[in-house]
Amino acid sequence: MALEPGASHASVAVRGSLTNVFDLTTPASLSVVAGVFRKISMPAQAAKLQKQLKISTIDLRMVRTAQHVFDAALKHNWRIGLIQFGLPSPSQILAELIRAAGFEAILYQSSK
Repeated sequence: MALEPGASHASVAVRGSLTNVFDLTTPASLSVVAGVFRKISMPAQAAKLQKQLKISTIDLRMVRTAQHVFDAALKHNWRIGLIQFGLPSPSQILAELIRAAGFEAILYQSSK
C-alpha cells in the first residue's frame, strides 16, 4: 500500500511496550492449555465418521500433550485440513484462546 502517489512502500515508526506476552517458543509453555484439552473427548459422531472413512488415528487424533498443541499450531501445514472448508487453522484457534486469556502478544519462532 502506498501512502504517496508513485511510492512503492511506506515506513512507519511505532513506539510502545507490551507487558503481557505469551511465550510460544517452546512446547512447555503450552502445558496448561494441554491440560484443558486432555479433558475433552473425541465426539462419538467424529469417532464413527473416522471409522467409516477409514482415517487413521495418526491422521486424526485429539490433542493431549503440550507437544501436540505446539506441533498442531506451529509445525502443521495450515493450508491443508479444516481450512479448506472455511474453518480456522489450529494456530488461529490457539491465538484466539491466548488473546481471550488477556495476552497482548505471542512470542514465537518465525518461519521467515
